[in-house]
Amino acid sequence: MEDLLYYSLAIAVCIAIIHLLSSLRPSTTTVTPRPPALPPGPSLLSLITPLLFLGRTNFGIERVLSAARSRYGPVFTLYLMPSRPAIFVADHAVAHRALVQRGAAFADRPPASLPFRIFSSGQCNITSGAYGPLWRALRHNLTSKVFHPSRLGRFAAARRKALQGLVAGVVARQMRGDGVVVVEALLHRAMFHILVTMCFGERLATDAVVAAVEALQREFLTSVLGFQVLDVCPALTRLLFRRRWKQMMSLRRRQEELFAPLIRACRAQRDAGDGVDDTTTYVDTLLGLQIPEDGGVRNLTEGEMVSLCAEFVAVGTDNTATEAQWIIGDTTTRW
Repeated sequence: MEDLLYYSLAIAVCIAIIHLLSSLRPSTTTVTPRPPALPPGPSLLSLITPLLFLGRTNFGIERVLSAARSRYGPVFTLYLMPSRPAIFVADHAVAHRALVQRGAAFADRPPASLPFRIFSSGQCNITSGAYGPLWRALRHNLTSKVFHPSRLGRFAAARRKALQGLVAGVVARQMRGDGVVVVEALLHRAMFHILVTMCFGERLATDAVVAAVEALQREFLTSVLGFQVLDVCPALTRLLFRRRWKQMMSLRRRQEELFAPLIRACRAQRDAGDGVDDTTTYVDTLLGLQIPEDGGVRNLTEGEMVSLCAEFVAVGTDNTATEAQWIIGDTTTRW
């Protein structure tokens, strides 16, 4: 019912806007500077498409991106939000030029939408935080204390255990099937195990905890795009999409209920001084991290640490599992 109401309102608004724009005539007395040219893509006047996207809780965006790449080339613009263009790069050479050779030009980020502000504790994370002292402090902490080569050896046991589970899963599915095994879910589970261990430590990364984190993060990834509609006139859409608003707040609350006790357990272990290095896990580094604020520094709040832990687990899983799938596919092709 919510979606039907939203579609009706969206189409009515689009028709009104297009009619208004068609009635305007350019002024001959003033010269308005043109905005920077964007890569090709569907016209901004076609507002129905992004609004219909936002009206759904989920949709196959991969198909949309594939179709856009076929029509517009490796770099194209989509208005997934009516007032905010999203530029997609689907070519590795172009991505290298943009992100490596011209990385400074793309270092900053725009203000986050309402859902991302909620899930990131006001953009207090690495993937959506504005480029500046806070972003640099968070990124330096991650790269120097967690992902530095000298520290990755501490998680070798977790990698071995995840690999053993992956191999056992492949063998089990081969035995009960027709010999064809889809490894995507197994790769994701293996990566969740490694990242949960790196985040909270081996003592806390039990099978039950890993399964709970995986289920919650999967729900977040499949639902977050549908939450973007709540950023379009929030006072109105929060009323029109009450169920979606409640779903979003419930998801954030369940994130806190799952991650906060794990963070407290890490704090208790750290305070106990049981001989473990205080930078063993990602949470350990966050507990000792001080971030800049108002000319001084402060410690992270528990809610901010929940957001950073959720980011750590979610962002590293899909990318790494996808890369492993590409490697497997490429190796199979060469064989």
